[in-house]
Amino acid sequence: MIKIIWIGIGVGHPHLFQLHKRVQEAALQVGLEPELRPWHPHFTLARCRDVSGGALRKFLKSNAELDAGMFRVEAFHLYCSELTPAGPIHTCQLSVAAR
Repeated sequence: MIKIIWIGIGVGHPHLFQLHKRVQEAALQVGLEPELRPWHPHFTLARCRDVSGGALRKFLKSNAELDAGMFRVEAFHLYCSELTPAGPIHTCQLSVAAR
């Protein structure tokens, strides 16, 4: 069952990988467990809950060739997600504006 719809950033800019490395290192320094799964730069478009499989398949098929193009990032926000039975609680931990 599909739970999350995301769009990949392709190979990603080297700065994204540097940022990911720095976040991982900072997490280790404060005692957080490292993420062992491979990292793929992406944007989460939607989290799917109570959505029929047919509707999801139709959406994915109609958007299979989507190219979001390039765009300027105005800010970066780092969120913490706490998973609860009522759904995730997202708390912004850090915001950095583009220069």
